[in-house]
Amino acid sequence: MYPLTAPTAEPVTVSQAKAALRIDDTRFDSLLPGLITSARAVAEQETGRQLVEQTWRIELPDWPASTDVIPIYRATAAAVSYWNGSTWPTLATNLYAYAPDDITGNGTSLAPALNTSWPTLVDIAIGPRVRIDLTAGVVAAQASTVPAGIQTFIVALVGQLIQSPELSAQAAVQAHPLLARLLDPWRLY
Repeated sequence: MYPLTAPTAEPVTVSQAKAALRIDDTRFDSLLPGLITSARAVAEQETGRQLVEQTWRIELPDWPASTDVIPIYRATAAAVSYWNGSTWPTLATNLYAYAPDDITGNGTSLAPALNTSWPTLVDIAIGPRVRIDLTAGVVAAQASTVPAGIQTFIVALVGQLIQSPELSAQAAVQAHPLLARLLDPWRLY
C-alpha cells in the first residue's frame, strides 16, 4: 500500500501552530510545514484514519475476497483496475461495490457487484495483477474540521520536535507517551 496523491491541506496551519507554540518570529517558518505534515502522518498512523483527503493504492496478486478488509478507513471513492496482459483497464463502477466502513469499522470492503464476478486475471510470474485506489479523509477545504484533540496532538508534537530536534533523527518519530494519549478517542482498534 502506498500513497498516490498527498493531501493538499493540513488540519493545522503554520499560523495556528506558531500561535499555539508562542513562536513570534520567523526562524521556524521554513521548518514548520514539514513538521506539521510529519505530525499529521504520525496521528494518522496512530489512529488508523486518513485525516485529510488523500488517495492510496493497494496492489494485490489476486482479487480480494469479500471478507478481506483493506486498511483504508471510510473511503469516499474507489477505482479498481487489473492487469490484462498488456494494460491496466479500469473496471466500470457498476461492476463492483465497496463498503467504506466494514463490519469491524476498521477499513473498506470490496466485492463484485451482485450477479457479476471479477474478470479473469492473466497468469504472471510475479507482481500485482489488481490495483485498488481508495480516496479517504476530509477534503482540503474542510481540513480545519479535523477534531480539536487531533489538532492539539499535531501542534504538541510539532512543539516536541522543535524542542528536541534529535527526535526527528530517529527511525520513527514517536510522540511522548502522554501526548499520544490525546489520540485515544479516535483510534481504531
